[in-house]
Amino acid sequence: MRKIKVLKSIMFFLGVFLLASCASNKASKVSNNKYTNSKEAPIWVSNVNATYPDFQWLAAVGYETNRAAAEKNALAELSKIIKQHIDSEATLKQTDTRIDTKNDTESTLVQEYTTNVKTSSVIDEINGMAIQEVWTDSDGSVYAVATINRTVTGLYYSDKIKQYNDVIMSEIANAKKQTASLLTVKALLHAVSLATENSTFIDILSVVNPMQYKLVQLDYESVQAVELLAKQEIQKITIGISVEGDVSGRITQAFSKELSDAGFNTKVITDLSKKESNNLQYYLKAITSIEPIDMNASNDYKYVRYVINTNLIDSSSDKSIMSYSMNGREAKMSVSEAQQKALRSIEQDIASKYSKEFFGMLKNN
Repeated sequence: MRKIKVLKSIMFFLGVFLLASCASNKASKVSNNKYTNSKEAPIWVSNVNATYPDFQWLAAVGYETNRAAAEKNALAELSKIIKQHIDSEATLKQTDTRIDTKNDTESTLVQEYTTNVKTSSVIDEINGMAIQEVWTDSDGSVYAVATINRTVTGLYYSDKIKQYNDVIMSEIANAKKQTASLLTVKALLHAVSLATENSTFIDILSVVNPMQYKLVQLDYESVQAVELLAKQEIQKITIGISVEGDVSGRITQAFSKELSDAGFNTKVITDLSKKESNNLQYYLKAITSIEPIDMNASNDYKYVRYVINTNLIDSSSDKSIMSYSMNGREAKMSVSEAQQKALRSIEQDIASKYSKEFFGMLKNN
């Protein structure tokens, strides 16, 4: 009986010991968080470079009423530092012409590619940004410090710039193998978009690690140099235009304007049966109709329906490389007025929707 009591006593004290041990371990984990119970602000709150020296780090502090918001604010402040530097450098570069542009021409197609890449800038997704420390003040305000390691992130962007450079040069080399072709234009436009994106990486590197930035060498020279190659290639291509049913010539003119603005040469083809004699590789063939329709309406309006079916044809294979259709109806007090309104609608459709489809076709590699 006595042995049982002794055993129970031992079990009791062992249980107490284990509970105390667990409590001790839990307390030690809490105290390991450097500033959890600190009433005094860490140095980085008021002087971030004292803790994170500028030669090694890019750092910014943000604060808010909760941790998530404070961290988000700190990352935003760090991005702002980089963006402001890039914007100021961009202003200086506007007067710096690195290539001979005397033979440069306007091209809405090339401009479209450059603008699309710029508007989807990757500055908001800078590699290496991280929250290093968080501290809560006695009033509940939460402070966070966001950093970028200049060496690590600099190496990342240096490598990325080199990779893009190699792909761009590969596209340029492929373009030289077959000139005056839409495939060549596609390759060069891809190179333009990559060069524009790469310029963002270069800008980021210039802020993150100026020393590594000075070592950057681009075989393609600059975005402007690649743009010029694309524009010159586009100029080599003439696209024949044949629009059946275009009595006024306005539809033909609308197609011609969009292709010309993109930088291509155009030629109106009146007889497609003799296309071989024109020695053109590409033809835009369209069939259009604008016809009166009886809507059985109770009003005095006259209605017309318009339909256009188009195909961009590669004469070397006699295959369509892009098809596009549009249709609709218009109403006016007379048939002739309704027809004129239909023509305006067609012109607007060509200027917006058709041109967008054409650009998209060249964008898809």
